[in-house]
This record gives sequence, structure tokens and C-alpha cells, in this order.
Amino acid sequence: MVEAGGSWSIGITVKSYEAHFRAGIAPVLADGRREGAGWVLQAQILTEVQYLVRDVYEDGLDGTEKTTGLSGRLGLEASHWSRGTSAFTTRLSVGGMVPLRQDRGEDWNDYIEKSRDLHWAMDVALDLGIASH
Repeated sequence: MVEAGGSWSIGITVKSYEAHFRAGIAPVLADGRREGAGWVLQAQILTEVQYLVRDVYEDGLDGTEKTTGLSGRLGLEASHWSRGTSAFTTRLSVGGMVPLRQDRGEDWNDYIEKSRDLHWAMDVALDLGIASH
């Protein structure tokens, strides 16, 4: 399977944007389709290239960190297929990312605490989407 997507989050002192490209395998655990329609449950083992931008606004300081990273992700996806070629999907997954390249703006390097630097990341996600085959 292959997919591309993105996300954004806005907090009190941090906002972030993320884009990703994922590829991997998705073996079928259960297939309840009849005449092409119905539920399918799949496991997912994916690798991912991620691009993450974090903007920190704190005490009048603006700092930006841009990270390109490599991730691994494990998940379970339930898809309800229509009689056509599309499905509504829900997925619960967990992933971990390590940076391959990072660029930090001058304000980040000069004023933001080094404890805020991204050394690795882990996330748990609940995704809703549309699939096709």
C-alpha cells in the first residue's frame, strides 16, 4: 500500500505542520465482504518519510525548526467497501520518527532551549479516510 497525507496542530505556544509519504504491506486479517461490499480488517507495517515544521512562539520569541525524518508505523485498519471501488476507512496506529535532516532558524538557535530540539518523535494516531483499489 502507498499513501500520502498531512496534518497540522495549533497550541498555545507551538504550531506544527506535517506532510508524509508512506509505503508498506497491509495483510488482510479478516474479510467480511459479500459480492464486493462489506468490512475488511488489515494490519499495516509501513515505512514513512516525514517533513515536519514546528513554530514556537514564547516570551516574544519566534523560532522555527524544519525536520525531514524516517519513520516506522504499525496499525490496524478497518475498511467498509462499497460495491464499487471505494471504501470508508478508520485506522489506529503508532509510529516513531528519527530525524535525517534538520534546519533551525536563527531565533531558534539563539533563544529556544535546546531541550525543545526534536531528537525523535512518537505518536499515536486515529485516521479517517477514503481508500480505493
